[in-house]
Amino acid sequence: SFTTSTIAERLSTVMRCNNPNGCEFLCVTTAGCMLSTIDCRSTYGCSLLCDENFGCARSVFLSVSDAEFKQPTSATDSPSLSPTRLPTTKPTTKPTSKPTSKPTNKPTTATNSTFSPTASPTVSPTDVPTTSPTMTPTSAPTYSPTVAPTFSPTKMRSTKIHIECRADACKNMNVSVSDVSSAHIHCHGEDACLEMVASFNRISSYNNTDSSISCYDAGACNSLRIYADGRFTRLNMYGYSSDIVLDNGYGWSFDDETITCDLHSKYVQYEFNSNNTIEQLVRGEYPESN
Repeated sequence: SFTTSTIAERLSTVMRCNNPNGCEFLCVTTAGCMLSTIDCRSTYGCSLLCDENFGCARSVFLSVSDAEFKQPTSATDSPSLSPTRLPTTKPTTKPTSKPTSKPTNKPTTATNSTFSPTASPTVSPTDVPTTSPTMTPTSAPTYSPTVAPTFSPTKMRSTKIHIECRADACKNMNVSVSDVSSAHIHCHGEDACLEMVASFNRISSYNNTDSSISCYDAGACNSLRIYADGRFTRLNMYGYSSDIVLDNGYGWSFDDETITCDLHSKYVQYEFNSNNTIEQLVRGEYPESN
């Protein structure tokens, strides 16, 4: 795991996860991972917690297929071999003086053909074709088609991505994920995901992908930008935020619940290692209920 313990500890650094069991990134100090690049290459997945002021502000989170990580090879500064410095001294000015051998004076004598052609064909052609084909065609194909494909699509990965953004923590953050089995971004507190740009690529129902962004508090997702290549990425609104754009190239799907607005439910953040009881947290969330 990657954990910050001091202010701006991992400022402008690159953190890469290749662990097959996944990685946990805890950016829990002021500007702890600001301007950093978090590169999740684990096939299991990664969890990212962004807390405190600007914990992950202006950072980049990546979880994409291996093919997209391939970088072009650098151009060589010089050719591998030097050219020959000088051409051959002079081109030949004259052809060879004489042909190597003399041509024959006469063509070869034609030989007589061995056999004369037949005057007529051996067998007369049939005047009428046969009445019917030799075999009747089969009434049905030999085998029934398979109901399902033999193999699952090759591009699906079982990677799971979980990102938690608390107040002010993920301002101007850029998130890009593709070919994952699940990806969820949770925005708690005012300006938690302010001006975040989240891109979801190759997200489809065929690989059972579950991807969403949830905005729990008023102003948590102001100026959020979501780009997806299908209708299966969801935006869940539990509080009002302004200027949100969801561009999925399809539009809103009622059946897939592309956008849900639920002002009747309320979620209270709970830390399992906290000394506070759930009742204390609820009373703190709703002071008028005291």
